[in-house]
Amino acid sequence: MNSVKVFVSYTKRDGTVSRELLQNFFQYLQGICNPFIHTADSNSGDITQGYVIKELLMSHMVILIESPLVYKSPWVKLELLISRIKMMPVIKLQSRDIEVLLSAKGRFKKELESFGKP
Repeated sequence: MNSVKVFVSYTKRDGTVSRELLQNFFQYLQGICNPFIHTADSNSGDITQGYVIKELLMSHMVILIESPLVYKSPWVKLELLISRIKMMPVIKLQSRDIEVLLSAKGRFKKELESFGKP
């Protein structure tokens, strides 16, 4: 497993980012890095706010999923403040960009599987 820890910051309050999108993005990221996405964690009901902050502090970078209300979320504001204090890079993605990325991955996989078959 890749040792680069990536913290994914988002809000679900505006309905743009769904649990399904986060779970699919988590699976995608696992092939690239060691991601932390609170909602995608199978034990997310057991995770405390302190644990989420600990994961952020141990991360090397942040992926911010931008949506209409993301910058109004107190938690996202705190996560971004901590990332600035730690001078962590922040990659900003729109939720629709993630959907396209996940869709393209699926199409590419199907093309690879059918490659060379009559």
